[in-house]
Amino acid sequence: MWFAAALRTTLADAGQDGWGAAATAASAAVGGLSLLLVSVVAVLAYSIAGSGNQGLTSELNDLAWAGVLLSSFPRAMLIMSAAFGLWRAGLISSAPFTVGVAAVMLVLLGATTWLGRWIMGALRRLFAFGFACHRRHLGPGRELGAFDPKSCYAGWMVIQG
Repeated sequence: MWFAAALRTTLADAGQDGWGAAATAASAAVGGLSLLLVSVVAVLAYSIAGSGNQGLTSELNDLAWAGVLLSSFPRAMLIMSAAFGLWRAGLISSAPFTVGVAAVMLVLLGATTWLGRWIMGALRRLFAFGFACHRRHLGPGRELGAFDPKSCYAGWMVIQG
């Protein structure tokens, strides 16, 4: 947070107030998401994981990973505001600017790759669960009977997913 405040002051002195404001907003978002993530991980580690509720533990773990992924965007904005603001102010040359742009691209590429995998996994699980719920009347061997999640491929996906 202190870095963003120092960056804001430097950029304001150089006439790049917009990039300084972007750095301030991005650092606030990064700080807030970091606090949220630390809280969720602490709750997982110290109270919920030992309770035996695997469903809640899994969902909170997914929430923590989603928070890590979503925090990539304000982190990229913080890097971008520093690189673009300092370059536009003439305080850095093109080489550090290029490194800053490459860092922004790497952060965003990592976020979209992980986010895509997480979303596709969640959609696959939801689709499989929806399919299993619509086929409740089929038992083992596809005869009418009680729903057994191990009796069809969709149930296997829900259990394994």
